[in-house]
Amino acid sequence: MEVVTGFSFKRILKDNKNWNRFVNRVSNLRDAIFENIVKVLVCRTPILGGHTLVCEHCGIEKIIPHSCKSRACSSCGKKLTDQWIQKSQDILPKTKWQHITFTMPDKLWEFFWYNRELFNLIAPMPAEILTKMAKKKGVIPGIFMAIHTFGRDLKRNVHFHVSITLGGLSLSKDRWIGTLYIHHAPLKTQWRYHVVNAFRNAYKEGNLVLPKSLTHIKTYTEFNAWLDKLYQKNWVVHLGPPQNDHQRNIEYLGRYLKRPPLSETNIKNYDGETVTFAYHDHHQGTTNHMKLPVLDFIGRVVQHIPDKYFRME
Repeated sequence: MEVVTGFSFKRILKDNKNWNRFVNRVSNLRDAIFENIVKVLVCRTPILGGHTLVCEHCGIEKIIPHSCKSRACSSCGKKLTDQWIQKSQDILPKTKWQHITFTMPDKLWEFFWYNRELFNLIAPMPAEILTKMAKKKGVIPGIFMAIHTFGRDLKRNVHFHVSITLGGLSLSKDRWIGTLYIHHAPLKTQWRYHVVNAFRNAYKEGNLVLPKSLTHIKTYTEFNAWLDKLYQKNWVVHLGPPQNDHQRNIEYLGRYLKRPPLSETNIKNYDGETVTFAYHDHHQGTTNHMKLPVLDFIGRVVQHIPDKYFRME
């Protein structure tokens, strides 16, 4: 039997043929979007099969339908997060962690939708910068990183969540060094330099497609001048306070590593034509609600589905 919750993403896709109407409205959808949405639509249905459990005492049978395990599935995403947190309790080091968010000016976000290979180019940079800084202090730290392409309101917002152990192995790998301090100013400077330089090189090598808003740029000199204006801006790298609470650290990592763009609990209403969802505004410290036409809502969610085989963490 298919399991359908209240205002689930799956229910919204299926109702009133919303997914079919969305496909007919939008051209050039990536294959990964089609594949993941098909998985969501058949999640916990007979199409995916299931397990039959039989009580050896009374003979009562219970069918457990298989789930799709798609990152786009809000139900499966929650389950995968819970499983990862449980599994990681005894694996990850019980030490002090620091959670860092690397951002970039919003004018750069659009590039990633025209040049998806930029994810491969930019994503390793935070860990590489942190590892290099730590090694200068004789430490090899543990690092987790997750790519996020969305803000809490599901708009495009490319940023990177990184968690690093404030300590690590010695360079000889024979002992644990329990202290490591991350300096904010050089971290911001290095991040900004590496990202801007990567964009410069990609354009110079002819490997960069410009968004429609920048089609007036025709030469490397013009592009470099445009980049230089962004370089002068303040790039935000947020260092959270060091955390020594193992359970809290694990839950933080699980939430950012495995969660889908929107949890089912944040979908507050669906009336057949519009969807209302809640999101937290961390700048104002408030919970806001956004109401969108259903097809616009679907588009805002599916644009964040990663390509096949691409790891977001």
